[in-house]
Parts: sequence; structure tokens; C-alpha cells
Amino acid sequence: PFTAEWDTIILGDILEHMNDRDFVRTIQSSLRALTPNGRLVLTLPEDGRLLQEQALQNENPGEYLPGISRAHTQPRTQQQIEALLSLGGVTHVVHAPVDWGFAEGHGFLCF
Repeated sequence: PFTAEWDTIILGDILEHMNDRDFVRTIQSSLRALTPNGRLVLTLPEDGRLLQEQALQNENPGEYLPGISRAHTQPRTQQQIEALLSLGGVTHVVHAPVDWGFAEGHGFLCF
């Protein structure tokens, strides 16, 4: 675990693979690792495709690690993400929409 060592942490396209509990824990750990004026940058697709459709387009279906699927198992709306960020301790958020081509999504700057 890191403590107050990083100016910026980027969590790009990973949180949509986690359940809500792991999402919040990851945010909490990231905030602990940031310096006092640090920034947390997040990107998450809101991928509503069926898991079978995602598996057909993925060369390596399965899991990254036990319990972390390669598929986007947790598509979340902006409001759902902001609620989880708040539970994780984020107090200031800037949102921007992101287009992945296969799905719309979200970009967040948290500080």
C-alpha cells in the first residue's frame, strides 16, 4: 500500500470490471495514495452489451484475476458512479462524456 506518494493516479477502464464493494475500496486506496493536492482520473465505459457479445469480441475471455472478469460486468450510469465515488470519499468531481465506439461512457477528474 502507498500513502500520499502520487500526484496523479489513473484508473482507466478497470472499475467497470469490479463489484461495488471493490470499486469503493479501490477509490479509498487510491485517495490514500494521493498527495494532498493530487488528482484521481477515471474512465469507464457504460457498456450495455450482453456478456456473450463481449466474449465473442474478446480474444481472451475469462478473468483478469479471480473475481475480476474481462467482460464489462458492471455498466454504471454517471449518477451511480458518482454515488460510489462519494462512498469512497471523493468530494469534488468533474465529469465528461467519453465515446468508445462500442459504447458511451464516462471520464472523471476527482480531487
